[in-house]
Amino acid sequence: MLKTKINKFYKSNECVVFVILVMVMITFSVINPAFLTARNMFDLFRTMIVTGIFACGVMMVIINGGVDMSFMAIAICSAYMTIRLAGT
Repeated sequence: MLKTKINKFYKSNECVVFVILVMVMITFSVINPAFLTARNMFDLFRTMIVTGIFACGVMMVIINGGVDMSFMAIAICSAYMTIRLAGT
């Protein structure tokens, strides 16, 4: 059962994206050795938190089937206001 799940993962698009992501990280760490430090990883995660929350909200809307143009306008405005308020 586990073997079939692993084989299914290797054939999926997610595996390709994961391999590309690992290759990009290795390339960046070869170019700049400070890339894979704990401090840099923390900074990357902290920088992407607003985008991650936005992605979770969009995922819920897509699952519920309520995608329309007004949602995107409200979501972008909300993301902009969050960044502006967090910056002060």
